[in-house]
Amino acid sequence: MRDFGIDPNIIDNLNTESFKQRLKNDIITQIEKYEPRAKVNSINISIDTDGLTVIKLKLRILEGSYETAFKLQ
Repeated sequence: MRDFGIDPNIIDNLNTESFKQRLKNDIITQIEKYEPRAKVNSINISIDTDGLTVIKLKLRILEGSYETAFKLQ
């Protein structure tokens, strides 16, 4: 069974509230497991005008904060 990364089964329901919640939970679980020095401050998932999922992730790292955003295609 694949352990690293998000659950590939969630992509069957893209852009639903259930998808967004499961994705948030997977992201938090993976960060807690594989990068314990980071703490998730917030995750915002939205859909852009092209229909792409946009994830804005704000992390707290030992020495300060780091904010990043990326798109899933």
